[in-house]
Amino acid sequence: LKVILKATYDAPLNFWLCEIEHKWSMEFLGEDASLDQELVQLQAKVRDSIDQRFQDRKNSIDKDMHYCLDRNAAVNKLADLFEKETQISRETQLGDFMIELLKAEAEERFAMRLTRQLKSSSA
Repeated sequence: LKVILKATYDAPLNFWLCEIEHKWSMEFLGEDASLDQELVQLQAKVRDSIDQRFQDRKNSIDKDMHYCLDRNAAVNKLADLFEKETQISRETQLGDFMIELLKAEAEERFAMRLTRQLKSSSA
């Protein structure tokens, strides 16, 4: 009991106790095929849920993008979606970088421009 209680606060000990328990249950008690099947079904269900969520999100974004009349409107809409989903403002360097990528500005050109800005601000 003392070892189990100590494992609550000792991560390596907890890890090794779990490994021992796993090995004990597999080798000495025999592998439970029904448990493996449940795990496979659960993984499939989770994968399907994630796939459905991504598909629903894609459909929603596609619908929103359908009403963009030009490239600038599309970039602004995607920037708004990015900011809403990630909570990263377009006013930050990362937000600005994302917008430049949406505009299809070459990464090298953007990096050079950012480097010039950093050098001028530190001077």
